[in-house]
Amino acid sequence: MSQLVIKQVMVAVTNEVAGVEMGVLADGTPYLTGRGLSTICGTAPSTIIEHAKSWLEGQRDGKFHRFLASQGVDAPSLYIKTRHRKRDVHAYSDSISMLILEYYAFEARNELAQRSYRFLARKSLRDFIYTRTGYDPARQVPLNWRQFHDRLELNLVPRGYFSVFREMTDVVIASIRAGLAVDDHTVPDISVGRMWSKHWEDGFLAARYGERIRYEHNYPDYFPQADSNPQQPWAYPNVALGEFRDWLTNEYLPERYPDYLDGKVRKGELPADTARQVLAAVLPAELPAAPAPVQAAFVPATPPMLVVSPVRPPPPPAPLVLSLSPDPRE
Repeated sequence: MSQLVIKQVMVAVTNEVAGVEMGVLADGTPYLTGRGLSTICGTAPSTIIEHAKSWLEGQRDGKFHRFLASQGVDAPSLYIKTRHRKRDVHAYSDSISMLILEYYAFEARNELAQRSYRFLARKSLRDFIYTRTGYDPARQVPLNWRQFHDRLELNLVPRGYFSVFREMTDVVIASIRAGLAVDDHTVPDISVGRMWSKHWEDGFLAARYGERIRYEHNYPDYFPQADSNPQQPWAYPNVALGEFRDWLTNEYLPERYPDYLDGKVRKGELPADTARQVLAAVLPAELPAAPAPVQAAFVPATPPMLVVSPVRPPPPPAPLVLSLSPDPRE
């Protein structure tokens, strides 16, 4: 069995049941944390940590390590490392967790581990975690769409005002379709909000459209940014909406968004090819240039021709016909 190490796979959902920390990753993998795993195995969290550390360092001569190797485990790490709510998470997948539990139940003969194993033998650990976290794999939408949808549901703008986040909807949807992973690491509306705020202040737009106001904006609880909820971004008067859209289309997208995506590429968070596809998807289409007027060559005017009709001779005079009546005197 091979347990792959996946870097920075986001956590989709978490829960803690009777002291057992568990969750599901964005790719649908159910897991136990090291602490949750130690709880069902009846051992100390430090013991699980030490086993995983020695495995990662290649020290696999102990009884625990030989047991896992005999079961086909050959991956460099026993856990998947990710982050959730600003802390590191070592996620032991359901398959690895069950093997470790089996070791403690039958090799180490731990009574609590045996009870846990008998309980999970009736219902798989995968189903147990799905049920206790409320995760339904049949109804899951792709994580990018779910995160964006959850943010939309959480945030309403006061009547008469617009928010940068909601006005970015078309851009975000086009970016996601082009391959951009919009998650807690990639939040384009933050970049747009900062740039638009500067444009608003530099242009003294409040004098033209009225004052902007603060409103409450919340991130879903599985976002690290949720630790500082509620946020207090600006909402702008609706009368300035046309100004914002012109600025977004003509300034931010062609001039600023490429820099934002390039920063993601440099950090290794976005492939360069995907960045190009995203830009092609969001930049406004340019109308084809009008053809240049054709310069007509000078052609001297041709004087009009004098058309002379041929002179026809006049028709001959009609013959004189005399009607002679008999003279009555004759």
